[in-house]
Amino acid sequence: MKTKYAMNGGLAFSEKKDIRKLEKLASEGWLFTAFAWGGFCYKLKQGPKQELTYTMDFQSKPDAEYFEIFKTAGWSHVTSSANQIHVFCAPKGTAPIYSGNEIDEGKYKDIKSMSGKGAFYSLLALLVFSLSMKLSQSYFEFLMIPFYVLTLLSLVAFVFCFMPYVAYLYKETMNKTASSSDDNESLYSDNETENNKYIKMTSISAKVSWYSFNALILFGILWIVSKQYFVSLSYPLFIVSLVSLMAMLFFFTIYSVCQHKKNRNKV
Repeated sequence: MKTKYAMNGGLAFSEKKDIRKLEKLASEGWLFTAFAWGGFCYKLKQGPKQELTYTMDFQSKPDAEYFEIFKTAGWSHVTSSANQIHVFCAPKGTAPIYSGNEIDEGKYKDIKSMSGKGAFYSLLALLVFSLSMKLSQSYFEFLMIPFYVLTLLSLVAFVFCFMPYVAYLYKETMNKTASSSDDNESLYSDNETENNKYIKMTSISAKVSWYSFNALILFGILWIVSKQYFVSLSYPLFIVSLVSLMAMLFFFTIYSVCQHKKNRNKV
């Protein structure tokens, strides 16, 4: 039986797009069986062509009852990753296990919390190791390379945790906004309801972008000052400034997209 691999687009960012890709591959006779290469790829095995629909769920350490709920609803468990991300499939037309935004709001709760904690701890490690690296230049030069490696690893870990956290936070907020809009669907047209959703997301992303910009200015100034008077603190402050810049750019992008969609709905 032939096997091939397909790239994972990043579940935090392209969950729906990846699901459509897996459904298309199943219709061509390539069935998803497992995550591969650390979750960056989908492992596919050749088999009979099937019209399937997939769904992904995020639940930390689920019990037997959790899987039984899906099974009773007609969904077969395909695979799980890190006992956190679970993939199910069913024939086309099977009713979705989630039946509304009120239920869907909690879908990302566990994985958002885990990625948020990972981002916080990796940022803390990044600051500690970067400061230690800078101090080792003056007092323990033989430790500079190990601390440099640890700083680099912490930075990678932070990016891989922080970006998914923001993406899941965005999805959760959109679900809550959609749920709130559904409560008032009798008062507004579909276009007005959609517009209300983007108005709220535009407001949130604009505020976070503004706070990130202010943090960037503050830490940027402290970084410049530290280069003259507190050299040992210059590198950690540079890292924090860089993180603030990343957050500002990310949320400003969300703001721009929501603003564009909001204006398009007005037309």
